[in-house]
Amino acid sequence: MRLRTSPLVIACLALLAVFNVYLMSVVVQQTASDDPKATADANWVPRLARTDSTGTQARQAASDQDILTHPVFSKSRAPFVPPPPPAPMVPVVAAPVFTDPGLVLGGVVLNGETKRAFLLQKANHIAAWAAEGDDVKGWKLQSITAETATLQKESHVIELRLYPEK
Repeated sequence: MRLRTSPLVIACLALLAVFNVYLMSVVVQQTASDDPKATADANWVPRLARTDSTGTQARQAASDQDILTHPVFSKSRAPFVPPPPPAPMVPVVAAPVFTDPGLVLGGVVLNGETKRAFLLQKANHIAAWAAEGDDVKGWKLQSITAETATLQKESHVIELRLYPEK
């Protein structure tokens, strides 16, 4: 079996081969020649700003200051103005909340100098004897009489009665 290639493909391949040979000859010619221009280009010296002149720095600082003091097209270039300090926070003192201690007077014992009240908690039915001046659930037992017990907490006063009022 014989492969046939078209004459157009053969012509394109020949043209590419000629171009490749030309490029190789140019590369060989440049590497072999001692061209002074090629060596002069390799020794270039960059032109950098000189840092030893103070006049240049002063002019640069002056132009920067001018830009900052005269904003040109944008509000964001305006000079910075710090926001005013926040107002000091004044703590709000809440009034003490009056809470019912949930106590019921169950009995009273008066025997000479001994005064005791039998106080019962409504919620869990726990009872205890307390004397005048004792602390009961944060309330101070102020006084005990034959029919009442007076509890005080700060400025609040509660009077517990043994019998309901008639």
